[in-house]
Amino acid sequence: MLFRSDADLEFVQHMIPHHEQAVEMAALALDGRAGATLAAIATEIRDAQGPEIDAMRAILAGWGEEEDEHAAHMGMPGMVAEDDLAALAALTGDDFDRQWAELMIAHHEGAIEMAREVLADGADARVRALAEAIVAVQQREIEVLRGIA
Repeated sequence: MLFRSDADLEFVQHMIPHHEQAVEMAALALDGRAGATLAAIATEIRDAQGPEIDAMRAILAGWGEEEDEHAAHMGMPGMVAEDDLAALAALTGDDFDRQWAELMIAHHEGAIEMAREVLADGADARVRALAEAIVAVQQREIEVLRGIA
């Protein structure tokens, strides 16, 4: 077994569903309803976070851990409520873009919070590298999204 801390395991277990929701939101933005700037950010999110989910699943497998199917219901920071996702899906045009950007800013801020926690308490080098990448990329995306929200 590779050296890891409880913080590493918790981060990976929680970040998988966190990323899955971001990919779900990206798909909603890529169905033709979003403006060009938002669609570009949604594409970046989908293209970055899909492979990160795969990497986290590989890390879990390497540790001999099963994915926690209940992690999505553990109140992680930044997760968007199902009602808010449904309301978002009913919007179009600028209203959709603004609401999507606001929700994704909060979602990214939650991911950054989780990443900073594992950077403070984690031990696994792969998890630390992933957390550092999440902080860097998502902070940049937040700045772009603030111009839309």
